[in-house]
Amino acid sequence: MKTRNLNLFAAMLMTVILLIGCNQSAKQETTTTESVSDTNLLNQDIKPEISKILNQFPTPFEVATMVEKAKAGFIFDLTNPVENLDKYITEQAKALFLGVYGADLSYAAVYNRSEEINKLMECTSKLTDDLGMAGIYNEELVETVKNNYNNKESLVATFTKVFDETKSFLSKNNKDKVSVFIVTGSFVETMYIVTSLNMTAKDNRELTKIIFDQEPNLDKLISILDSYSSDEAIKKLAEPLTKLKGFYANNPAKANEGLSFEKASELKNLVEAARVSLVN
Repeated sequence: MKTRNLNLFAAMLMTVILLIGCNQSAKQETTTTESVSDTNLLNQDIKPEISKILNQFPTPFEVATMVEKAKAGFIFDLTNPVENLDKYITEQAKALFLGVYGADLSYAAVYNRSEEINKLMECTSKLTDDLGMAGIYNEELVETVKNNYNNKESLVATFTKVFDETKSFLSKNNKDKVSVFIVTGSFVETMYIVTSLNMTAKDNRELTKIIFDQEPNLDKLISILDSYSSDEAIKKLAEPLTKLKGFYANNPAKANEGLSFEKASELKNLVEAARVSLVN
């Protein structure tokens, strides 16, 4: 049982490190099918300029914390169903949904939802194992993090050190592109959670601000995906995000104003379409 718990904690740590590293240096029902270019794409070397853009992304923990501070409630039904895990059979899908479940895990963590955290950690554990990444996290590292869990500065220092090792591991194993898909899945899922909560909030001004603050990150993500526009799988991921960009263009942010129900609904539908595209 101890070993199993350590493996689960390592999986959670893996997700956090990958997503924190990017900042510092619709409930899907369709079974994911194999993309012809899936293996070739994930085995390509990542371009330096793209790596630089990825380093500018916020972590899902940062956004989830903002949501909690906005006094939005916790709704577990918003997270991607854990029962969907076996549907993600390609390497690209596994990387995308490591990002998705990582965002869900962040959401559950900031609300201290232990039962939900355990369920989501099972998912991240399975995906990191399948992607061949969990093995680089040993018991010593896990214990170090557990012993400093409430020490933010110590955790950041540990995450920074280990991210370099993680990046080296992915590079040596020709999996640089995994980071792109993890960030894509994480961004889309985070936006899905926030825009869904935005629909039910009595006063959605704070949530609306969080949503509009993500526009620069959407631009960065689209620029990354557009650089691989010749790949059909990537193109399908980018299309709904481009439509989401259109919403921002047609509805500029206004200080201290929330979205009307109609606009909030339009926005949620656009994000949900992007979420569905992760498995199509």
